[in-house]
Amino acid sequence: MLKRRKIKNFLKASVVLAILIAMAMPAASNVPNMLKITKSTDIPHKMLAENYMMVENVSGNAGDTGLTININGAWNQTVASYTMAFFYDPANIEVTELSFVGTVGETSSFTVINISLPGYVNGGAIWFFTPYLPEGNGTLFKVIYNIKPHATNGDTLLDLGIFEGPPVVDCRYTLPGGTGNIQPQLIDGYLTISGGNDPPNTPNSPDPGDGASNVPIDTDLSWSGGDPNGDDVVYDVYYGDSSPPPLVSPAQSGTTYDPGILDFDNTYYWQIVARDEWGAESSGPEWDFTTRDQNPPNTPSNPSPADDEIDVELDVDLDWDGGDPDGDSVVYDVYFGQTSPPPIVSTGQSGSSYDLPILDFGTTYYWQIVARDEWGAETVGPEWDFTTRINNPPNSPNTPSPLDDATEISINTGLSWSGGDPDGDSVTYDIYFGKTSPPPLETSNNPTTSYDPGELDKDTIYYWKIVARDEYDEENEGPEWDFTTETNNAPNEPNDPDPEDHATNVGADQNLSWTGGDPDPGDTVTYDVYLGISNPPPLLATDEDDTTYSPGGLGFDQTYYWKIVSRDEWGAENEGPIWNFTTAIGVCGDADGSGDVDIDDVVYLINYIFVNGPPPDPLCIGDADGSGDVDIDDVVYLINYIFVSGPAPVPDCCG
Repeated sequence: MLKRRKIKNFLKASVVLAILIAMAMPAASNVPNMLKITKSTDIPHKMLAENYMMVENVSGNAGDTGLTININGAWNQTVASYTMAFFYDPANIEVTELSFVGTVGETSSFTVINISLPGYVNGGAIWFFTPYLPEGNGTLFKVIYNIKPHATNGDTLLDLGIFEGPPVVDCRYTLPGGTGNIQPQLIDGYLTISGGNDPPNTPNSPDPGDGASNVPIDTDLSWSGGDPNGDDVVYDVYYGDSSPPPLVSPAQSGTTYDPGILDFDNTYYWQIVARDEWGAESSGPEWDFTTRDQNPPNTPSNPSPADDEIDVELDVDLDWDGGDPDGDSVVYDVYFGQTSPPPIVSTGQSGSSYDLPILDFGTTYYWQIVARDEWGAETVGPEWDFTTRINNPPNSPNTPSPLDDATEISINTGLSWSGGDPDGDSVTYDIYFGKTSPPPLETSNNPTTSYDPGELDKDTIYYWKIVARDEYDEENEGPEWDFTTETNNAPNEPNDPDPEDHATNVGADQNLSWTGGDPDPGDTVTYDVYLGISNPPPLLATDEDDTTYSPGGLGFDQTYYWKIVSRDEWGAENEGPIWNFTTAIGVCGDADGSGDVDIDDVVYLINYIFVNGPPPDPLCIGDADGSGDVDIDDVVYLINYIFVSGPAPVPDCCG
């Protein structure tokens, strides 16, 4: 009965509406009503009577945004005077778009008339119409609006009317708790209301997963959330070790939560409630997980040096195996010393090795490792011990070279011996060497088993010994050895004289030469030269290096005596025999050697002096004036002698 009354009231209002529109519009042609609106399947509806359809319980919430009403139709010919009326409550409704939508590619116009009718929502009304609707199908009108957050559920917020000519469609929209209806008066039709506020997505994809076990105690909680409308969402986090869990973080924006360090082997419960900016909520399910057990670190094992090991080197380091079955980080306390139990020497170190100082020989050491994980759980390893090696002295120096008591040893010999150390320690050597027994210290800390004493003396006994010392200053003194250097042979006797012994007619400028040398390879020899007109001859020169000697100009027609004494570097001498020779009879001034003093000798000297001609032989024969030089004065002297009966050339120009 109520619905019938409402229909009558609506028809009355439609008549008024039609009159008002007729006043505002130009006269329309009499076009049959060919508009067809197909019934909706996405909004519940029912036909109340012929030409009357009721759609009830349309949902909506205070705070809904972007709500859209689309009025869709299909028509087979041009429709004229198509009109829509939209009534709304501006206190609760915010219209963001209200538009006529015609067929694609066609142009239509609409006119907006602000008017209100009795029985409809007061405060805001928009009427508009098109005088021409071309044949086709699509959306006729579109309204986009928001419901303000302070709207009261159950209040009627808007009415919608649509008609062609007299027919009018009334759409009434209320919030939940009120009456919602869409009342088209066309034979068949629908109105769609889309958008609105959907609640946030239900929290899902928990991490740790629901029912997870062996979860690390430093885990964080995370989940997936969001909102189907793209609204901002906050989350209430419920978390604890009881069910249901308490609220621990209200209205947080992120989808993770750090609960801090958890307890080992404990079950935790948690739940997420999502809430959008309009207050709509979605509660996720309650999840749970169980944390892992706490295992202590592995027992320290595999020690190096091994337990009870002996003969351990002094520069050893400690090593062991550790770790943790849970993969936790582990630190170690190191106990080490010569007493049992050993004292602590390193606390909280991360590595599984320890660098010891140089240890003592023949000493037993004790050590132990305590492992501790990041949660404070400890495992005490067993006590181990090891004993260092004793220090043996170096090997006694032996196998000398030269051999003990050896003779005829080269004066350029080197010393060598065998040494080393039974423990493999590094060894240096002190070398004692000299001509006396015991020998003096020659050099200390020689790193090798050889030594070069330099060139030795011949025919000399040398004494030597070696003291070996290892890196720990342990010594071993070798025996004293001796050897005798090679015998020194005197130089060869000088021989093969030139001039030969008893030679005659020897030139006044003759050089002396001989054969010498030494039978000992490498010995150097010098020579003393004796020369004169007496026998035995006097010493003329000493320590000559060569086996040739130039005595200068000799006298003419004179017998000379000479000998050579050779001497080696060790002082050994060998005296050669006395030889003699007689010089040629010569005439001073006979420069060309013709046997006469004449003008040819003058020319010869001029050629020698001024044009680099050959010298007189010997040169001194041209020294006519006996001055000691052959020069222009000798030329003048000879001219004076030859042409003006001047004095004769001196008789001893080469003497």
